[in-house]
Amino acid sequence: MAENLYANPEHTRKGTDQMAAYTRDDVDKMAEALRSLPAATKNKLSKQGVVSHLAAEILGLQERGYTIEQVAESLRSLGLVITNKTLSTYLGRLKKRIRRRERKGSLPLVLRRRTRKGQAPVLGGRPPSQQVN
Repeated sequence: MAENLYANPEHTRKGTDQMAAYTRDDVDKMAEALRSLPAATKNKLSKQGVVSHLAAEILGLQERGYTIEQVAESLRSLGLVITNKTLSTYLGRLKKRIRRRERKGSLPLVLRRRTRKGQAPVLGGRPPSQQVN
């Protein structure tokens, strides 16, 4: 990575951390440093994002008789730090959005179509293996 220009005393004003002047060489070094930064990742999800992403599977478990507590415990065993109440709240918000979209006539967030008895619902009409992120 490029050198820190503030570390060089000839680049700073006396008694401050402000740059006195920038040379083209300094700007070129800054540009190279910016170009070398890795791509920002957009793959991180909040807890609510995780629950939303897993909505079809969670709703499928509930249809098969699992309680919120059992689903939350399963998620905790898989590494998601979530309480029963939080999971319940997030699912309530999802279901509310689904009902609102269905009333408006737009496509629901979760299409509850099954391919075979006992399988999880399919999001967006596609199996999870064919989902587009």
